[in-house]
Amino acid sequence: MEHNYDYILTKLSFILSKNDMDRISLIFKDEMCIIVDVHGMKCLQAKKFINNIINVVRIVFRLIIIHGYNHGTAIKDMLSQNFCNTHVSEKHLDPYNQGVTHMLIAAQITNLIMKGATIMPNSTKSTNQEEIKMRKLIVEAPELKEGQSDSSGGIRENGKMSVQYKNPVPYVDPTMPPAVPQKTYTRKDRLKEQAKDFAFDVSTDILSMLWHEYGRPLLQAKLHQLGRNAIAHLESPAKKPQTIAPHETKISQIIDAEYMEIREADNSDNNDNIIRFPKQQVS
Repeated sequence: MEHNYDYILTKLSFILSKNDMDRISLIFKDEMCIIVDVHGMKCLQAKKFINNIINVVRIVFRLIIIHGYNHGTAIKDMLSQNFCNTHVSEKHLDPYNQGVTHMLIAAQITNLIMKGATIMPNSTKSTNQEEIKMRKLIVEAPELKEGQSDSSGGIRENGKMSVQYKNPVPYVDPTMPPAVPQKTYTRKDRLKEQAKDFAFDVSTDILSMLWHEYGRPLLQAKLHQLGRNAIAHLESPAKKPQTIAPHETKISQIIDAEYMEIREADNSDNNDNIIRFPKQQVS
């Protein structure tokens, strides 16, 4: 199984709190290096914290523990004198900083502590003694007390077995999501994709041409006509209906008049006062 950054952090997050996870830093170079800061912890807390990291990360890695020494050397002394884990193959203080302890952790096949539960192996030997199949179990275990440590069969205190593990359950490794196979494109598939792209480009060009040749001029003409109509309507005065005042209305009336006969003029009378017309009728 390939151990990467996310995989290690995921495994650690199963058993550590968020505050404990904030104390951890991972560095990958020639080898994996885990840096932990235990400032402010009590000895028992620091011991449990470091043991959990060692038992969860089941590959070879270097553990750098920053504990300091200016405000006390309790954790420093505990790591150098009383700390015991079967997977620690090398342990020493930093020669340039007495507040840092280095540990080299060997690869593990057994023992994984997970929030009060420990994964331990149950070996089944075949007829061939050279082949040993290991399986993993999750067992229940109480919290460690001062002076206690985990072992393959249970919790030991002062080298003696004090509590045995209980209720073993088979452990199943988390499965990684299956890789999605990438589709292989043939020449036929590439020709189809090219035909689709060509059809899309042609339809886009045709729509653009229709818009610029017909749609856009027609829309502009309609908008221009609407604008002129609106301006003409706003500029023209409002037409009011013409009404005739009552006093201006002329009413035909019939009046009585005296009849007076018009006497015809005599040619002998006052000939000088008569105007002669060339026609017989006067218009």
